[in-house]
Amino acid sequence: MKRINIDSTRLWHTIMEMAKIGATPKGGVKRLALTETDKAARDLFCFWAESDGFECEYDSMGNIYVTLRGTSKDLQPVLIGSHLDTQPTGGKFDGIYGVMAGYEVIRTIKEQGIKTSRPITVVNWTNEEGVRFAPAMAGSGVFSGVYAEEEIYNSKDNNGMTFEGELEKIGYMGNKKSVDYKAGIYIEPHIEQGPILESGNYKIGIVKGVQGQLSLDVSVIGFESHSGSTPMNMRKDALVSSSRMCLALNRIATEQFPGSVATVGRMIVQPGARNTVPGKTSFTIDIRHPRKEILFEMETKIKQNFQNIADETATKVEIRKAWFTPPVVFDNICIETIRKSTEFLGYNFREMVSGAGHDACMVNNKIPGCMIFVPCEKGISHNELEKAVPEDLAAGANVLLYSVMDFAV
Repeated sequence: MKRINIDSTRLWHTIMEMAKIGATPKGGVKRLALTETDKAARDLFCFWAESDGFECEYDSMGNIYVTLRGTSKDLQPVLIGSHLDTQPTGGKFDGIYGVMAGYEVIRTIKEQGIKTSRPITVVNWTNEEGVRFAPAMAGSGVFSGVYAEEEIYNSKDNNGMTFEGELEKIGYMGNKKSVDYKAGIYIEPHIEQGPILESGNYKIGIVKGVQGQLSLDVSVIGFESHSGSTPMNMRKDALVSSSRMCLALNRIATEQFPGSVATVGRMIVQPGARNTVPGKTSFTIDIRHPRKEILFEMETKIKQNFQNIADETATKVEIRKAWFTPPVVFDNICIETIRKSTEFLGYNFREMVSGAGHDACMVNNKIPGCMIFVPCEKGISHNELEKAVPEDLAAGANVLLYSVMDFAV
């Protein structure tokens, strides 16, 4: 087979151009779902696609599909995708790399004059991050039938704005139902968001599956009182109770369930006054493990420990499950195709399980799926310091190119 390559300079350029939209002073990106910056990124993506002669459409969830048509009208497309939205202090590569690598692949195939039997479609999934609207992976979740569209439409951000209203506002609500879209196979390229590939000097990660994720919302209710006149032994301090819960969570993950991870990523303290004992806290918990039974055991332990702490501190605790994403095992044929492409191109690789959740977790419920990882510096992600190098991004895109052609030609 004659070797062809994607244009690494052009791939890097598109990623850097996208990074200007929502750019932060520290070199990162803030592009929350269904905001004006998200709209601007969508507009640019569609402008590029239409300028290059590709079809561009969007569904009822605002998922954008850019398609290179195949010669057969009967075969379902190969789907490549990721997301344009970011964390509040996100980096330049999380999500966007998968969309731009996919776009570079269809540009390369078209320029090379290669005719494929299957269509090849690049998709931007709406609200992967789940920062502004919960749950995460909303667009791919509705596409896959995991979430009901109405459920997502009714979700609200911290200002009370609904998903449906904000989607209409930015002009990306399509008529065709997301769940009605069909595809034959799905491949998602992504930066690793961890240190394994870089530390082992691997060029490519072949992702066999994804850890399960359980997200909890916790409220601790104490009693507001004056900070100067309330003795320490008579306080019902919600923050002290919550702090002990955070430490207990850390012990559960490190000592009782090795191999798991647990994070408190957000906490609100009320009333938030300097001279008032906190009367209420609300915080989030994210726990992950490759086995779902371990996640459920961890959830039970967390509830037991937190209730004991609440009893000891004269506070009350309420725990609600926000969402659960079961562990994912990707399609063996898809994995083997990526391995074959990687070996043909001469890249060293490691087979691995993803610690982070991705749209591929949702899509895999509907069609066979898999993922390609490339290294990122020091494993840093969800951070403005996130960094990847052009050579690694190009390697991942080349593996994607050959894998897609294997399925589509």
